[in-house]
Amino acid sequence: MKPTAPLPLKDGVAPSYLWLQEAADLWSNMLDFLTARFPGVTEEAWRQRMARGEVVNQDGVALTPASPYRRGDCIFYYRDLEGSETPIPFTEQILHQDEHLLVVDKPHFVPVIPTGRFLHESLLVRLKKKTGLADLLAQDGAIDGVFCSSDILAMGVMIEAQVRGIAIPSQLAVMGFGDLSFSRDLHPQLTTVRIDGTGIGKTAARFIIERAEGREVPERVHDIGFTIIERQSV
Repeated sequence: MKPTAPLPLKDGVAPSYLWLQEAADLWSNMLDFLTARFPGVTEEAWRQRMARGEVVNQDGVALTPASPYRRGDCIFYYRDLEGSETPIPFTEQILHQDEHLLVVDKPHFVPVIPTGRFLHESLLVRLKKKTGLADLLAQDGAIDGVFCSSDILAMGVMIEAQVRGIAIPSQLAVMGFGDLSFSRDLHPQLTTVRIDGTGIGKTAARFIIERAEGREVPERVHDIGFTIIERQSV
């Protein structure tokens, strides 16, 4: 079960969380545990985060270096690459945005969600800062559903909703587009729109050949149809 985060969004980034499942007698305090669990983060960095109140338990109680390790607790903290994140030289292009729909174009090399060595450079964090996506989800009861222009963006919305304790689909319906293979492996499984990619390719090729041969293409717009793949997220 995903717990409700007691920490707010910080610069477009939602807090991460970790259930404490190891035996309590292994660690004398939380600082020892954190430095062993996350060897890439220095002890001084954890001390600074704790001093800022950015490491808390499930009740929102700030942890200190001397706080005891309590098996069964859930801790929340912010991922921080400590200035080592490599900037990605691109500007996300919003093709369309209104109160119901957000359509974004991006190059293939840009990660959609925070992963590995990218955090603030990911598309989802950029859009949170640029469009107020996180603020939208924070408006309890303000929206009933989100339709995304890709399954990957829908997955990002689901992750943000779950971090905020928003139940899908009872509190928020989420729908994707593309029916990518992972959509059926999400929890809950993603409802999405499937289109005939092969049919699009064949039709486009036919149009190109006809134009190359000097023939007039009578159909400026060709409707290939779509299929709604109904699963569990709406």
